[in-house]
Amino acid sequence: MINLAHIAELEGDYHRAVQQYQKAIESDPQAVHPRFCLAVLYDQHDMFEEAMNEYQGVLERDPHHVKALFNTGNLYAQLGDYTNAIQFFEKVLTLDQDNAEVWNNLGSLFEERKDYHKAISAYQQSLSINHFQEKAHVNLARLQYLHPRLNSDHFDKADVIRRLNFVLSMNPRNKTAQEILRQLTGGKIHED
Repeated sequence: MINLAHIAELEGDYHRAVQQYQKAIESDPQAVHPRFCLAVLYDQHDMFEEAMNEYQGVLERDPHHVKALFNTGNLYAQLGDYTNAIQFFEKVLTLDQDNAEVWNNLGSLFEERKDYHKAISAYQQSLSINHFQEKAHVNLARLQYLHPRLNSDHFDKADVIRRLNFVLSMNPRNKTAQEILRQLTGGKIHED
């Protein structure tokens, strides 16, 4: 049934996919996998309440399901509930301390709360785990550019420019990096 649901998803038949996942859940109510797949499907279609219910069902059966914890944190963040989002991301980190994406997401949440020092620390932690984490580089550069006094002693414009050029070397289409770099360099995109 799960395979049939996956095929239905690939074919773009959302309703048939939901039906197959629900059949799989009915056949084994304690199974985690079909419930998680259904939650992800709901999540992809912005059915937040349904997705949240299914993620909670997964976590009732497996409280250490890292992907369900992560996705639930993302849902809370999308809904503007930063307190719960942070709690779920911190739960992920108790199970997977080296999750660069979670550290980046935490940084974004701290930044939303205007806790800029925690945001910088989280972005730096993300980059220490995965130096190629594009989002964390852009987030850190943006934060350093917008709030230069947060840097320990002084604003290091050259460091921010190097960071943005590094991002653009990985992804030349990153519009945020291009715009910050344009502002920093007066319109010249590739300055060293």
